[in-house]
Amino acid sequence: MNIVRSLIGKIWQVAVSCGLVRCSNEQAYFARIASRDIISDDAFYREYYSHSNVTLDTCVRIRRVLCEQLRMCNSLPHDNVASIFEDVDIGEVCFEIAEEFGVKFSEKHIQTTNGTMDSLIRMTQKRIDLASNSNYPQSE
Repeated sequence: MNIVRSLIGKIWQVAVSCGLVRCSNEQAYFARIASRDIISDDAFYREYYSHSNVTLDTCVRIRRVLCEQLRMCNSLPHDNVASIFEDVDIGEVCFEIAEEFGVKFSEKHIQTTNGTMDSLIRMTQKRIDLASNSNYPQSE
């Protein structure tokens, strides 16, 4: 089944890149991820965050939120919510993530995120770390 998904995704990519098919950023994104190998949460963490202060739990939960809310399953750190979904408010995405983790993001935090999964993961981890350290107020 993965071979068929990969082949369909690659055919779609060629059709879009050759101008045979016009599609939105969202359609192009879903065509790209259809051709990706499925990466487990553990493999995602090991590949991109195991040598950082980001926890496996943070990665797993943010991937789940993005999958449930935006169908961004099997996303990679460079995938950008803001550029994929023209009608999605990044503030709403941040709200869903904040609710999941019980943290708060200020308008400043939301405005400075570039919309990539990586920026959402790192911003969230920073808020978690600050919230767990009683010497730092949540509002920083």
